[in-house]
Amino acid sequence: MEKSADYFTVTLQKGTLSGEQLLIEPVQTTDGVSIYNCLLDGKPITQLRQSSDGDWIQVWGTLDKHSVLAIGEALEHHLQ
Repeated sequence: MEKSADYFTVTLQKGTLSGEQLLIEPVQTTDGVSIYNCLLDGKPITQLRQSSDGDWIQVWGTLDKHSVLAIGEALEHHLQ
C-alpha cells in the first residue's frame, strides 16, 4: 500500500459519532481501490473501503453498521 499526504477531515452528520470530526488518511492499494484510515482525536478507529457495488466495508474496527454508513456518506460527499 502506498500512503498519501492528502489527509482531510469530515464531520459526521448522523450515527453514534454524529458531530464528531474525523481525520481521514487515504491509502492507495495495489488494486487501485483506496482504503481510508479514520482517526478520532488522533487515534485510529476504523479503516474503510468502498466495494465495487458502492457499499462501504469496514476492513478493521468495531464500529456498528450505521456508523460505517455515516462515515462512508461523509467520504462520498467530500470526494465529489
